[in-house]
Formats: sequence, structure tokens, C-alpha cells
Amino acid sequence: MSAEAEISRALVSRDPEERRRGVSRIVELPPSSRVAPLLSALGDDDWRVRKEAIGLSEELGPEPELLTALVHVFDPGDNVGLRNAAVEALGGFGGAAVEALAPRIAKLDADGKKLAIEALGRSGEGAALDVLRPLVSDEDPNVRVAALEALGAIGGQRVESARALLMSRLDESRPLETLAALESLAMIGAGLPFSTVERWLSDPLLGRPSLLLAAQSGDPKAAPPLLRAVSSSHETEPVCALAEYVGVSELARGAAATELARVGERAESALLGWLSRRDGDVVGVRASLTVIGALAIARGAPAAVGWLPDPRCYAEADQALFLLGAAAIPALLSGAQASDAETAAACLDLLGRLPSDTVTPEVRRTLSAALAASSADVVRAALGALTRVGDSDCMAELVRLLADAALVSSAEPALIAVSQRFPEDALSFVQLGSLHGSSPHATALVIAALGPRGKLTSLDSAELSDFSLRLLMSTSHEERRAALLALGALTSPEALDAVRFALADEEPAVRLEAVRTLGRLKGKDQSSVGVPALLEVVAEARDSALLLAALRALGDSSDPRALPVLGPLVRSSDARVAVAAVEALSRHADSRRLSSLFDGLHHPEPEVVKASMLAIAAEPDPRVVVHLGACLDQSAWDVRRLAADLLGRATSEASAALLRARLSVEQDPMVKDALSRALESSGQRRSRPPRRPQGDV
Repeated sequence: MSAEAEISRALVSRDPEERRRGVSRIVELPPSSRVAPLLSALGDDDWRVRKEAIGLSEELGPEPELLTALVHVFDPGDNVGLRNAAVEALGGFGGAAVEALAPRIAKLDADGKKLAIEALGRSGEGAALDVLRPLVSDEDPNVRVAALEALGAIGGQRVESARALLMSRLDESRPLETLAALESLAMIGAGLPFSTVERWLSDPLLGRPSLLLAAQSGDPKAAPPLLRAVSSSHETEPVCALAEYVGVSELARGAAATELARVGERAESALLGWLSRRDGDVVGVRASLTVIGALAIARGAPAAVGWLPDPRCYAEADQALFLLGAAAIPALLSGAQASDAETAAACLDLLGRLPSDTVTPEVRRTLSAALAASSADVVRAALGALTRVGDSDCMAELVRLLADAALVSSAEPALIAVSQRFPEDALSFVQLGSLHGSSPHATALVIAALGPRGKLTSLDSAELSDFSLRLLMSTSHEERRAALLALGALTSPEALDAVRFALADEEPAVRLEAVRTLGRLKGKDQSSVGVPALLEVVAEARDSALLLAALRALGDSSDPRALPVLGPLVRSSDARVAVAAVEALSRHADSRRLSSLFDGLHHPEPEVVKASMLAIAAEPDPRVVVHLGACLDQSAWDVRRLAADLLGRATSEASAALLRARLSVEQDPMVKDALSRALESSGQRRSRPPRRPQGDV
């Protein structure tokens, strides 16, 4: 039996699962034979079969025969499942669906038009707006409403055109159309003046979308109705609108805070009431948390702490508590003692991120006490916080944790950071005569912390180097790595041979630190004595992590011996290597590096091209503008956008001419916006778009 016969047989089976498996085999057929079985599957009685067929349609893409067949599904018919599946399938074809529907949609009946309109809305294509334009005034009211709703789905790509079209359909004599238009205006962020929507705020039907549009206006006059709505309604829309309003501008936030202080406790209690809900719907909770943080409602801090363990609300709860700052400290201190490790860790992390002038001794004591917690996550959170705000009182505990293999990677940066803030106290932990216990590890970290800051002058440099070299022979790979950190901070050239030997260490982290240390060793004339060894690492290229680290170290060295090696690597097929080579070259002062950086502009990987563009952008060489202009023709939209941004900083007629030329042909809306901004920032734009109206529309 042929494959076509097997598939046909499977598609008429009584077993839905067999039919679904048959759909997955349609891809085996030639394109000309796929349409009929695929349409049959799209109209199947079982939703699983239809879903499989929709997925296959997206996989096959907008093949001409399939497109034509799907469009004809919108002709009069009674297979509702097929028509709905066709909407979903066509919507996934984007611009191809718009092109296929455009010449046919006017010939469809009202039901067919509504389905086609839904597919256009699903397409996500701004070009669909031109197809929808005549349909907003169709003779059938349901078609008009559907077209207005679809504009909300695709209008965000052409806001001004969609805004004008939707505004033209605001008519109180047609409330359903006005409702659809207002909802779509809110969806696209149309930015209507408050005075335009104010008259509909009390309307039972139009009030909800009008409230959101009032919030989007950012007008101080919108604050009173927004807070009244929050106080008098248990629905999510008012609190969501207020959350959007306080984020529009500082002016809007200030107006909301002033109004909240005026109306008293009722609105504040309504906001806090959302945080006591545990009914599963967190949309209102998230909005309320946003408002509580923005308006500094300190009473909300304990409830906000209670939402930290919920991943759906963590971001808003964290931001609210952070904005509350010192006012949130009592709630955070209480939360840090919670039996739930997730809550405790989140509170400790927040305490460490508060402004340093708000961190009290009690906060630091709480952070230090948490280092003895049974949960490793809690201890790591405390270590992270102490890295930022810890004082010398916690140093002994940090040294103790260096012996804990599960926590050492978090304890090390904490000890280094605290040592840098309190160098005199840190020096008391330097014990050069001992290689036992946690003492040598701590000594090496203190040397690494204080060496670059010139805080080791009271100690003999030879003894420091000798200690670090002896520690490099430790059986602990963590101590060997710390020894390399110390040797890098001391920059002593006598350590070169020992560091080169560490390149063969059995532990990858030690080998990686050895490469970094090679880049830090300096001779008496401040030359980079480790460059030859780094060049060997690059030449061998046996380990990608070591190779990338060596390239960064060569960049930091600014040694001219690195140029002949870095240049060819800009063309590496490995984008990571090419980007690292570009960034290394950008840190060299030798003008010869420019030719290699120009080579990077022709790399097939956009990330390499962008790195090269950033590397050359500030160079005074006249060739730079020409090369950046050529990048405006790159196929990758993000490359073109970056080229526009960089040319906008050039403020020359040559760069402006390149920007204008590209703007005349550019299709991508984000790139067009970047081109326009670049021309305006350089003062070279010859014509400006009309200003958005500020008064009544």
C-alpha cells in the first residue's frame, strides 16, 4: 500500500488517535497532494486531530495551494470546526495570509468576513490595517465590530494610522462599535488626551476601556477618577489601570500620591485588600503591588513579603519592597526569620539591595545570623547581601564558610568585597606562616582584595609572593585558585613559571584562573610578561573557555605582539571567538587594528558585526562612517538599527545622507524609528512628522 493510501485510510479511521497520527504523516506527501487530506483533518470532529493539523500547517508554511484552499474555507459552509481551524492556521502565516485574504475578503458574506478578519488580527502584520480599513464601515454591524477589535491586535505596529481609524468610529449612537474602538485604542496605547475620554468614565458600558485610556494619558486630572474607581470596585480593571497610570510618568505618580493622601484610608484599604486575596487570580494582586511600591504605601510591606514566594507575583512584590526602602525594613527583618526558606532568602536578598544609608546595625546582624541557617539557599542569599552591605563583624563567619564546598563560591566574593571596604580589619586575617585550615584560603583572598588597591604596603612583598606560590601547591583546588588570584593581584613576574605550570591543573577553574593571572603579571618595566604564554594558549585552542579567557587577557595587555594573532580570529567561524577577538582589539591603541575590525563587519554572524561596529564607532578615521553606512544594508534588522544609532552620533552631513537614504526604503518599523531618531538627534532631519494633538480629538 502506498504512503498516500495509508494516510487516507488513517484519516477516516474511527480512532481519533489513529487519525491524529495520520495527520503527522501528511508531510510525507508531495505538496500538490497535501491540501485535501490537510483540509479534511482541519475539519475533523476531534479537537486533537484539528490541533495536529493546525500545527502541521504552520510547519509546512504558506504553500500557495494551501493558502488558496484555506481562504476558500471562508466561503459559505457549515463546518464550524474547519472554519475556526482555518482562522488559526491562516493567522500563523503572517504577511502571506494578509496578501491572500486582501483580494477576496470583500466578496465574502458577513460570517466569512468575520472569520477572515479574525485571521488578519492573528497575523500580527501591520499591513492588515489597510485590508481592515474599509471593513470598519461595512454594512454589517458585526463585521464592523470585528474589524475594530482586530485593529487592536495589529495596530501596535502602525499606531498613528490605527489611532486615526479607530477615532473615526467613536460614535455614541453606536455603543458597541465605540466600545470595540475604545478597547482597541487602549490595546495599542493610543495616548488619547484625558479630555477625550473623560465623558465616558461614568458610562456603564464604556467606562472600563475609558478608565484605561485615562490612565495611559498620564494627565494629573485622571488621578481622582482612577482612585475613586479603585475604592468602589472589586474588579481588576480599576487597579490595573491605576498601576499603569503610576508608571506613565513622575507627574502621574505624584498626582496619584497627592490624591491618595487627600481621599484617606478608603483607597489605601482597597489596595491592601487585593493582597489578602488567595483565590488564584493574581492579576489584581500584581497591579496592587505595583501601586503600593510606586505610592510608598508602607502598610503594604508585610503583605508584599507574603507574596515573595509566589513566582507569579515575585517581581512586583520585590519591586514594591525595594521602592519602599527603609519603610520596608521591619517587614523584611520579620520575613528573614520565616521558616519558609524561599521567603527568608528573598527578604535577605532585598535587605542587601537597600540603599547603604538605610542599612542599620540590626539589618547587618540579621544578615550575619542567617549565615548559620540550615538552608543553603538562605545562606547564599545572606552572603550575597553581605557582599553589598556587610561590615567587618561578619568576616570571621565568612572565613569559616570557606571550608564549606557548597558555599565557598558565594563566600569568596563576600570576603573580598568586605575586605576592600574594611582593609585594616581584613589585614588581621593575613597569616603567611600557616597553610592549614581556612586561614591560607582567607589570606590569599585578602591579598587579592587589597593588592590592587595598594593596601599591602605594611607587608613584605617577597613574603606575600612566597606564601602564594606555596599555596599554589595545595591539594585543595579552591585554595590553588585563590593562590592564583593573589598572584594576579601581586603582579610579580617571578610567578610566571608557576602560573604556566597551573595551565595543566586537573581542575578547569584553576586552569581558567591561571590564564587570567598570566594577563596580570608585569615586569619591572610594566610590560606583560605573560603574553608569550597567552599566545601559546590561543595557538593550541584546545579548550574554548581557556581560549576566550586568553583573548580577553591579550586585550587587557595592549601588547602589540597580540595583534597578528587577534586579527585573523575576527574571521573565526565560532562567533564567540570572533566577538572576543574584536573586543580584545578594541582595547589596543595600535591603529593597525582598524583593518581587522573592518573585517568583522563582514562576518556572517550579526553579533560579531555589532561588536565590530561598537569597536569602531568612536574612531576619528573617516572610513568609519562609510563602513557604518554599509551596515545599514545588512539583512539583520538589529544590525541596521545599531548602525542607525551609531551614525546618529556622528552629526555629519555624510552620516545624515546615509540615514536619509536608508529611511526612504526601510520597511522594519523598529529600524525606521531608529533612523528617524538618529536624524533628529543629529539635527539633520529635513522634515518632521506632524505633532500628535494635545487637546481634544
